[in-house]
Amino acid sequence: MKRTKMGGRKSPQNSLFLNDGVSIRLTGAGDIIDVRYNVTQEMMTPGPVYIQDEKTGKIATLLSVPRVGQLITRKAKVRNLGYGLFLNPDDSITVGSFVTLVVGGFKKEHIVVN
Repeated sequence: MKRTKMGGRKSPQNSLFLNDGVSIRLTGAGDIIDVRYNVTQEMMTPGPVYIQDEKTGKIATLLSVPRVGQLITRKAKVRNLGYGLFLNPDDSITVGSFVTLVVGGFKKEHIVVN
């Protein structure tokens, strides 16, 4: 582990990802879903962006704020780290849930929420 300038520990980039380049976590008391991913060419193609709970079928959409818009990486390059923040519908997605992530032409199923 490397140390940051502030004295904290910086973990290696690969430890962030648990499911082939995708990490999904709950934040904001479970109201927001934080997604981090390695950008692929498939993600660069235009298309829908959402998370679907595999058990309930509910869909989480991108979080949008005034003046900024949707909170997702916009100008990414392949193999860079991308992010997206999604609204958790009715707090239906919980830790341990299995979800499907769709970003453009990319689709990954059976991702466990941390």
